Amino acid sequence: DIGTAWNTALLLGFLSHQTWAPDPTSAGSGVLLAAVRNTIDAYGSDVVEFQSDESALPCARLNSAALLGEAPAIVHSAFLTLGLLAEQRLIKRKDWNGLCLVKRLMNGVVSQQDHETGAVAVLFGRKDKNSVNFGIELYPAESLLSLVDVAKYIVEEAKRKGAAEKHEWGDVRRYLQCVSDAFPFYAKFFHEEFLPRVDVGGDGRERERESVNFFANWQVHAFAEYVQLLLDIDELVRAGLHAHVSALPCPFSVVEGLERRCGEMAAYVKELSLHVARSRCFQGLGRRLKRRRSSKGEGDVAMLQEGAGGAHVERLSQDFATVEVA
Repeated sequence: DIGTAWNTALLLGFLSHQTWAPDPTSAGSGVLLAAVRNTIDAYGSDVVEFQSDESALPCARLNSAALLGEAPAIVHSAFLTLGLLAEQRLIKRKDWNGLCLVKRLMNGVVSQQDHETGAVAVLFGRKDKNSVNFGIELYPAESLLSLVDVAKYIVEEAKRKGAAEKHEWGDVRRYLQCVSDAFPFYAKFFHEEFLPRVDVGGDGRERERESVNFFANWQVHAFAEYVQLLLDIDELVRAGLHAHVSALPCPFSVVEGLERRCGEMAAYVKELSLHVARSRCFQGLGRRLKRRRSSKGEGDVAMLQEGAGGAHVERLSQDFATVEVA
């Protein structure tokens, strides 16, 4: 439900910039916007605060397993955050105070990171292997994407206002640090756990693991957005637009060896994108649509996400010579 609200808000935001599209506030679009608001409000009212052992910062998460249909996890915080930000970008409320809630939700996600491995445990209150591997095809990268989107929103507002509070740059640094620290773990997981394995069908024949496409799609989205945001921040810093940036190291060195890490991520994004594009699921999407048969959900997602990832790789490769685009 929350993911649908996020996607609907993104769609309305896209239509709002198209001359051929109806006004997002028109009757038909107004129904969709109301659905977005009602959904986000319903889940947003179920948030509870908690204190993490890792940090003194206030944390929050969704609470009711009955409402969610499953145990509260970081992915619920992620999609509520993405939905809140997408709605605000669309509505542009002047008195919006949702950023405080968003930051508490993201503090909760960051608190789930294992500082030794970089893995982000999915189930709140647990950091064991089962919690790390729970929904690993989807949930960690979706949550990392939400961290990037919060940082992106803060940067957007800094550009709009011409200034940002020092503590807000600290929030940006903390969220992006979490994403950077997670990268080696999930890149290694892809190469060592997903690629070597195949599924065996009822006929005994080996088939590619379709779950790898889910994993690749969201990893592409999260890490491509991360690198793009760092490039945008770098341009901001070089232009000398914000006094508070000077309080951050190198000039906005989220991690040591920033350029090397970004180059590695860009190469990883390209590898994942090519993997999805060459998969049987993606290759068969066109044939299924031509036969007017219902296509598999992962094929549709692969088509959209891989296309976005490919566009990011082309842009990123211009900034990091180590990435060669075919």
